[in-house]
Amino acid sequence: MIYWFYEPADCIVEKAIAIPHEEYDALINITDSCYSFIAENQECMYYDKDNNNHCILIYDDTSGDGVIINADGCNYPKYSAFVPHAKTMLEQHELEQSGLKTVKAPITESEKRLLDTISSAADRIATFAHLGHKDFTIEDVLKDLNCDFDDIKELIRNAVAEKLNTKPDISSVEVSDLDIPLQPEISVTTEETQDMTADEELSGLSL
Repeated sequence: MIYWFYEPADCIVEKAIAIPHEEYDALINITDSCYSFIAENQECMYYDKDNNNHCILIYDDTSGDGVIINADGCNYPKYSAFVPHAKTMLEQHELEQSGLKTVKAPITESEKRLLDTISSAADRIATFAHLGHKDFTIEDVLKDLNCDFDDIKELIRNAVAEKLNTKPDISSVEVSDLDIPLQPEISVTTEETQDMTADEELSGLSL
């Protein structure tokens, strides 16, 4: 019996290139076509003496996903691998290289519930898509989840209020649960600052 062992090579991205969504969609679905951004960057794709895979990163400027490519002398992606959230990873790397760090604000409870609802809706659509269904309305999907647009609006409103409450320059946030026409849903009072002029002061703003 013969055993085969494959040891993956370390990848080093020599260049990152953003392309429009339409071009990225074509790239990942038609992998045997020739692409100018590959032909123009042949010198960036090679294996070095330590078996490191030098490659280019092509990413969708809209979704942020990408692929790393080593064309191995070809003008099409002969060797490639999918990189989810490539744009975000690239931006984070650039911040770290510049000595800056990002601070991610903690997610609020309403944001979590909203994200869970979105995730559940996407999962439900995907399930029915595999069963042969093609067209969907968000309203119908939400009904299947025992939810509607009023519930989503409430989640968004509460999430906004929770975020406002975390801001140091906001002294109070009041949320109205009454669904009355022209009734403000969120009332906000800011901390007074001596630098603000009378025209600039927005204390007591209602939305």
